[in-house]
Amino acid sequence: MAEKRYFISHAGADKPVAIALKTELKDDAWVDLHEIEVGQILIEEISSGIEAASDFVLLWSSSSASSEWVKFELHMAFIRYLEDKAIALRVITLDETPLPLYLRPFLQNRGAASVAEMASSLRSSLERSTVHRLFFNRNEEINALEECLYSPDRVAAWVVGMGGSGKRSVAREAARRFTVGSGGHIELSIDQGIAEPELDLLISAALGVPPASSETDIATLQRRIGEHVTRYVETGGVWIFGNAEVWLDDDGTFGRLATLVMSALLRAKGSADRLAVFTSRRAPTLSEQWARVTDIVRLPGLDPKFAVPMLRSRGAKGTDDQLLMIASELAGHPLAIEIAAPQSPLNAQQLAQHRLRVATDLIPEGRIDSVTWRLLELLAVVDGPMSVRSLADELGIDSELMGRAIAEAVEYSLVEYGEVEHLQLHPLVRDYYLRSFRKQPDSIEVTSSLATRSSERLKLLPPESPEFVLSLVASFKLLAMAGRFDEARALRSGMFGTLFAVASEFFHEKQYEKCVIYIDECLTGNLEIDRDPLAIKAKALAHLGQIDAARAIGDELVEAFSDSPRVLRDRGRVEYIARNWGDAVGYYERALAQRRRPNPNVLTDIAQAEFRRGRLDAAGAAAKSAIDLGGDTPYTLTLYAQVLEGQGRLADAEKVVDRAVQREPRNAAYRHRLGRIAQLRGDRRKAQEQYEMSVELDAHQTESWFSLASLALEVGDRDRAETYLQSVQAQPGLSQPVLLNLQARIALMDGKPELARTLAEKALVERRDAQNIVLAIRTTIQCGEVGVMAHDDARAAVRRLAKELESQGKLAEVLDQARMYPKYF
Repeated sequence: MAEKRYFISHAGADKPVAIALKTELKDDAWVDLHEIEVGQILIEEISSGIEAASDFVLLWSSSSASSEWVKFELHMAFIRYLEDKAIALRVITLDETPLPLYLRPFLQNRGAASVAEMASSLRSSLERSTVHRLFFNRNEEINALEECLYSPDRVAAWVVGMGGSGKRSVAREAARRFTVGSGGHIELSIDQGIAEPELDLLISAALGVPPASSETDIATLQRRIGEHVTRYVETGGVWIFGNAEVWLDDDGTFGRLATLVMSALLRAKGSADRLAVFTSRRAPTLSEQWARVTDIVRLPGLDPKFAVPMLRSRGAKGTDDQLLMIASELAGHPLAIEIAAPQSPLNAQQLAQHRLRVATDLIPEGRIDSVTWRLLELLAVVDGPMSVRSLADELGIDSELMGRAIAEAVEYSLVEYGEVEHLQLHPLVRDYYLRSFRKQPDSIEVTSSLATRSSERLKLLPPESPEFVLSLVASFKLLAMAGRFDEARALRSGMFGTLFAVASEFFHEKQYEKCVIYIDECLTGNLEIDRDPLAIKAKALAHLGQIDAARAIGDELVEAFSDSPRVLRDRGRVEYIARNWGDAVGYYERALAQRRRPNPNVLTDIAQAEFRRGRLDAAGAAAKSAIDLGGDTPYTLTLYAQVLEGQGRLADAEKVVDRAVQREPRNAAYRHRLGRIAQLRGDRRKAQEQYEMSVELDAHQTESWFSLASLALEVGDRDRAETYLQSVQAQPGLSQPVLLNLQARIALMDGKPELARTLAEKALVERRDAQNIVLAIRTTIQCGEVGVMAHDDARAAVRRLAKELESQGKLAEVLDQARMYPKYF
């Protein structure tokens, strides 16, 4: 086939327009002249035509919108566009049929009067650039950054705001306004896997200079990094470090790398307008030294007058009043607005139901196709450059399915483009999909396959390119996650930060054995640098039951860093895991004493340990102090509610846990706690409602299934109770004492006292609490009543159990049975 510049995609009904446009373009266009029914005969020819074309022209109309053939051609072109930007996408609308969101950036001509006008617009214009996220008014924040830039004292600004609030957009826009030319600013995205070796690689690639060798010692790397940072700002360049919260210690002060970069900025000479911008979800705690040279710019939500245009730009429908309500309910959060827009208009009730999902989960559950979900999982684990074709091959899908998946991911704002135009997940949702991926039975095999693909791609890249560095880090991490450590080291030795990031991910996913393996791989022998990895290793070993080894590591860290609140708190956590509540409190109190002001998180730790210790007054005081200091997290509120429940203050407990549920309405555990307190207060309706919502949110919330079964038994609904138990019995980690207790109660209701007593005795073996003792008394009495047990034997057993109940201070629990069957007492 002779090469043509234009490939004109169209529906059969629009073929006359396509042929006329081909003629107007002087035959420099490909139009299939066959009928669509010939099907597969044309696939190879169409594919060749799209490969050869430099411009893909889509004639959009009601006919093409419903044409499967057009969708096929469009997906092929879209894949090629994403793969290497080797084809320009142009859309010409022939009628008023709405254009899909992901095609709007490519709109070339709307409502042209003639074919000649269409051809003219195609010939005269360059490819329309991809529309990036629109930048809405942030003048106040940019002015603050500008004042920081020209202040003779300031060297850094921290732009602080919640995830997805637009911190990076503000930093980029400011840098574009402050500098001239493509090299006026450098943006680096930071994560937990960035230590000195990785940071040197990133900075060297950004500056176009050779990186240090993999054998370079850490002190030399630190010196190199500092020199690069200093020289660049001396030339007038602006650094942007994204996600810089990972460079802060747990008390918010600058960690090792933040201190390194900030010190380098201070050394810059001959430039009053030196500046680095750090974007962070967390505001730093500035010492007196750093407060003099650092500004903190807090980023609130968008003003409604700008949030409404943003909603409209993302396809939202509705009146101004309707959109103002949505903007207000979402607090002007830009990313939440992007995701809510396609669902608009929403009424107040719908917003109340979906607000938290939109603003925090950012995952449109139940709406994403399974193929898209799998793609998002792969992007989460790759976390770096990988071709669309490789991803499609890994998924085992064709270009059409891949195009649909990408389009859907883009539509929901879950995917964005990286520095080298590769697909990547929005950082807010990566962890969610990574955990989803690791739950799959073949996750290790797939990770290894992706590692191989990434490593093969790396071999084809020039070492001096920015893509090489990103691919190197991604390949190293994939090989490490697949357990192929020797191959990872062969790519680049010394990347301990990346290994630590993998170890941390496994720790938070409670995969402690894997965590320990990766920690051992990342240790450097330098206690200052190994402090955080060793602290995680100690906690992981404690979870694995290796308490002595955990304590040995913790004691070594405490001896070396006796004034570190983080080290003392981690040492306390080892004792907490070992169930030594008093020792845990001791370390937590030492950590608290090392801080300049009381810390809500450590107070919550103390409350948690004191509650486990059975000291309700001390637990309540610590939890209340944490809440009063601003640490009113849903977890702390729920913990305080448990304390109040234990003290018998049920009304207060219900108010507190209500606050936790309002803050995090999609948390099944908090819903269960609210239901339990309502049940204790005698509000069966509310208890039932909360338990049902709990299992709807999380089908693995076994306590709520048990509570629902218990409520059903209380009103004599045996069948419903059995149904609830069937929903939960196959789940792992089931509480056997509770299950046996409920099965025994059902057996009693079925008139099978002997079976009920057997089940009750098994429950007692598992857990000798008041609830199971009372049940054992009831079943024993019933066995005596029907003659399964001799009366004297039953009476002796009942008295023995009643005495045990009395020793627990719970004798009142059995008074009803004593009144009904006095002869057994």
